[in-house]
Amino acid sequence: MKGPRKALWTRLIMQKGIDPLTALAIAYADYPSRNQPHELRANLRPQAAWGHTDGYIDAGTISLDELCHHLFGMGVEQVHDAMLDDEKLKRESAAFSDLLKR
Repeated sequence: MKGPRKALWTRLIMQKGIDPLTALAIAYADYPSRNQPHELRANLRPQAAWGHTDGYIDAGTISLDELCHHLFGMGVEQVHDAMLDDEKLKRESAAFSDLLKR
């Protein structure tokens, strides 16, 4: 799952201009891991998350804020703030701490 997760993360950043932390949360919602580097978890199963993410990225039928509400039950700013405040993410690795500096 690492490959698809990284591809989605990159696509969200490069094509949609989403900040890296929010993109990371969305990528892990679509492709979860038992050892994910942050504590924020999606409220949906991956298949449902894929559908909502596709609705945002490809179909353009929902906004980023709607996507975050579907996935996490909170708006895009709240998702970003939750990731900024995530203690596990801060501890995990230097690569993710670089994201926190942006």
